[in-house]
Amino acid sequence: MKRYGNLINEIIDRSNLEASFDEVTCDLSKWSKEYYRSKKEEIINRLATTIGDGSFRITRFEEFEVKDGNKIRKVQSPPVEERIGCNAVMRVVERYVYPTVIPTSCASIKGRGMHKLFRKMRSDIRHNMEDCCYYFQSDFRKFYESICQY
Repeated sequence: MKRYGNLINEIIDRSNLEASFDEVTCDLSKWSKEYYRSKKEEIINRLATTIGDGSFRITRFEEFEVKDGNKIRKVQSPPVEERIGCNAVMRVVERYVYPTVIPTSCASIKGRGMHKLFRKMRSDIRHNMEDCCYYFQSDFRKFYESICQY
């Protein structure tokens, strides 16, 4: 595995933090967007400090339900400022990690997903039916809810 040097400077770079701020706040309600935009400088400076000194943490989650098709899912979302910090970290980390991930790793990777992996598996099975003799089916019901978040 390749090791990358200190990425903190890239993460706390002003342009990265501003891009993260804009990306996270763009989907907020008009009132919320105005509120956070009025505090933009304060938020960016605080994130640069806490990420820079290693004290940045997710402190709490707001839990709510979302209807996804005919399923109701529980979603846990950190406060907006902490989402901006996570986004800033991931914008940099993704540039280094995603190019190294194997093609069949699809979950939570932009441009991939379970449907792409499903199509890849279906194609592989069709092209090599004689060697395909095992399969595993699973459904990790409430898997993420059972993981200790602390």
